[in-house]
Amino acid sequence: MRTVRMIIGVMLVAGLLSAMVARADVQPWPYGIAQLTDNSYDDRYPQIHNGQITWYGYDGSDDEIFFWDGTTTTPLTNNSRNDYRPQIHNGQITWYASDGSDN
Repeated sequence: MRTVRMIIGVMLVAGLLSAMVARADVQPWPYGIAQLTDNSYDDRYPQIHNGQITWYGYDGSDDEIFFWDGTTTTPLTNNSRNDYRPQIHNGQITWYASDGSDN
């Protein structure tokens, strides 16, 4: 079990794009700080493009991919594989996965 709680984030103030880890009270973008996750697991490797964010995080059994569209956080994967290191560009997201037997 992972004991370190990490909150992902990227900030924008005066030209730097702001986004922090989704509650119903998400502040307007791009000038606020919005909490996107609230869990006791690690959230890692945030990637941002055009105001959208993707990251991977532990769901209690393995790592999964998550996406924030500027309003809502959506899990993109829910499987028994570890899904890692998402990349985002123009709303398209790629990542890699491991079934534990990969070399």
